[in-house]
Amino acid sequence: MKSKRRILLGFAALLVVIMTAVCLWYARPLTIEDLCPGLDLEKCTGVYAGYSAYEISELYNRISLTPEDGLTPLLDLFQGRHFRRSPFWWIPRGTRTHPIREGDFRWDIDLAFENAPVTDISTATGYLLHFNNFYGDLDMEFMGDTRPVSTADQEQWLEDVLAYILEADPNVNSK
Repeated sequence: MKSKRRILLGFAALLVVIMTAVCLWYARPLTIEDLCPGLDLEKCTGVYAGYSAYEISELYNRISLTPEDGLTPLLDLFQGRHFRRSPFWWIPRGTRTHPIREGDFRWDIDLAFENAPVTDISTATGYLLHFNNFYGDLDMEFMGDTRPVSTADQEQWLEDVLAYILEADPNVNSK
């Protein structure tokens, strides 16, 4: 009886070690190109961005950018940045709410590509990559697959992305 219990405890411990290793491997930092096979940020043809910042407006504002609009600085914020996927993406999060406070902001960015090789046999065109910052919670969607992600210095990086969006928005700069 004691040996059966030891075998079960050993098996349970081994299972915990394996699951921990799988979670750590899944959550390792990866670039966008690693997370989204076939996408090359340098081939981005446009961005559709939306934002809401407490100090600026209660409305959700949207802008559209093309390479002629100076898209490169925004893409530089994403290029080479490593993102960690959450190993707990499968847990339903339900509806998210957030009480608005001074300094709060959210944004979402859709990145457009033309003829991006998304599989070995097909290409895709359109807004293929989507980032959503919901008051500090970051999600990434590629080809209909949405995952919570995080990145180093996330709070500062989210602010830097918003700063570029605000700089590119002619409605903010004209005020």
